[in-house]
Amino acid sequence: MKTIFKNRIFIIIMIVLTIFIVGCNPGEKKGSYNSENYYFFQTYEFKKELTIDEAKTALDVATKYFSEAKSYSYNQKIVGYYDEEYTFEGITKIDVTGETPKASLELVGSSENSFYIANNKAYFNYDGYKVVRDIEADFSNVSEVVQSVVGVHVSFTSENITSENLEYAGVDKHDATVIKFIAENQSTIIIVIHDNKIMKVMMTTEDGKEFVADYNYEPVTVTLPADLDSYVSE
Repeated sequence: MKTIFKNRIFIIIMIVLTIFIVGCNPGEKKGSYNSENYYFFQTYEFKKELTIDEAKTALDVATKYFSEAKSYSYNQKIVGYYDEEYTFEGITKIDVTGETPKASLELVGSSENSFYIANNKAYFNYDGYKVVRDIEADFSNVSEVVQSVVGVHVSFTSENITSENLEYAGVDKHDATVIKFIAENQSTIIIVIHDNKIMKVMMTTEDGKEFVADYNYEPVTVTLPADLDSYVSE
């Protein structure tokens, strides 16, 4: 069960890891943004192409927002193949307004998967396979904790962008910045930034998995399941 868990859910957690380590500063209002304008394999026309330094700066400003944002959410869709094709859709909610951060990720589709952060613990549920891991008070080991259960993840910091792996970066007619690069694990990542905020992330992995996340910065309430006490520490 644990092997299946790792192979089918690792991609689900990758964005959650950024909630305590990256983010963005709000800026002046830009042109209108519509998520439907941005999708896989689209050819973008830019009114301004960005140098690698400009692209990295744009991403630095955008990712800084996450470290300062107190409450937000994102909808996501995941499509992949493991023995057979699977699809997941759901919403992730982040709330760091209280004494300890809370997060919930609930996906439905080929199976039911969920992930929660509460009371300095990380809870993982894959179709009834439930485990819990302790998190340090400063959340310095969040990445290590998650990887111990679901495997490696992908980071979206500007440090991952180089002159060799940057495919393109530019500003379109809607004043959105679109950055595409190839990660070390050969995943193709497209990040859409608007009004200095990351609005959409799209990723395709070397083995064909697809991940799409649309962000919303309106405040949210994280609701935790009543059975967290039943999760087992391994």
